[in-house]
Amino acid sequence: MVAKSALLLAGAALAAAGGVNRSLPLPPGTRTLKVLASLATDTAVTGTAAVYGINDNENANGGLGCRAYYGDGSSNDGWPSISQWVSFNYIWQVNYNSIQNSCSQYGVPNLSDDEMNDLENGINDIANQFNIDHRYILAEILTESSGCVRVPTTGGPATGIWNPGLLQDFDGYYTCNCNTYNGVYNEYGETCGVVNPCPADTISNMIREGAVGTDNGVGLSFLINAAEAQGAQDAQVFYVASEWYNQGEYSPNVGGSLNANCYANKVAQWLTGCTNPVSC
Repeated sequence: MVAKSALLLAGAALAAAGGVNRSLPLPPGTRTLKVLASLATDTAVTGTAAVYGINDNENANGGLGCRAYYGDGSSNDGWPSISQWVSFNYIWQVNYNSIQNSCSQYGVPNLSDDEMNDLENGINDIANQFNIDHRYILAEILTESSGCVRVPTTGGPATGIWNPGLLQDFDGYYTCNCNTYNGVYNEYGETCGVVNPCPADTISNMIREGAVGTDNGVGLSFLINAAEAQGAQDAQVFYVASEWYNQGEYSPNVGGSLNANCYANKVAQWLTGCTNPVSC
């Protein structure tokens, strides 16, 4: 990982030159520092975590419900295994109404039936292209944006890092909401306002940026591969990847506690049929 002090010095030099510093870490509770070296924005999931093709009914059971998990994300610590995840259709159907009405919390129009179809298709298309379990992408979207296609961008000028879109990705471009929200600004300064309807291509690209990465930050697929390379197994691979996506890779190392802010906990609960994850 690039040393934080080096990034701060580089950021100061860039700011002095009139540029925008996109390297500074965010305050606690927001998206933190990402490794900026060796980015691969077309990274597919490989190894045992790869999923080839789309199966909407992987596991038709009713799930484990809502419960908190503690420890390192392994089954030894009581976290659910992949065999305990419910199907994509189950997650989609039990959360359908809340997804469709998820934008009201931001004061913007909720999703139309067409946008719901585009969201489902976009998840499956990106999952299929990059061998990512589509259940995992859906769980991450529920965690990051509740599924609102017009979710505001977080981050902003004070930090030099922007997190737009359905997956609140690192320094991404695609969004259907260019308005400010609670003092947060769109990175590129467009005047698109709130886009309604949100185009299918934009929805797909928002998913792609979070799932596969941007020019400045890695995506879920990279982190899944990295977690498996460091020794994570079965569903722990995905829970570790989630924690890194939120906290910054590679913190904690595989085997460390994933309970810093309950982020991976929520992902695990979505994947096992919960519709209102509890805190850990």
